[in-house]
Amino acid sequence: MTDLDLSLRNMTFSKDDWQTQEGKLSMNASEFIYGSLHLFDPIINTEFSPQGVALRQFTSRWEGVWSERQGTGCVTGKR
Repeated sequence: MTDLDLSLRNMTFSKDDWQTQEGKLSMNASEFIYGSLHLFDPIINTEFSPQGVALRQFTSRWEGVWSERQGTGCVTGKR
């Protein structure tokens, strides 16, 4: 990962679990490489609540392709 900017707000972590009422995670970077996956300028914005995690924005480019995703899908159940 190159030039990572990470913002985490209103989150509490305890014993491998998170707690929040209105938490937010925002991240962007110049480059992200994981195995054969190579993303350019990825931007991720998520919101956390007691009900789960909502992806508000995912934007990135890879190998000359532009991708943008938004959604209100919710991941429930904590580990």
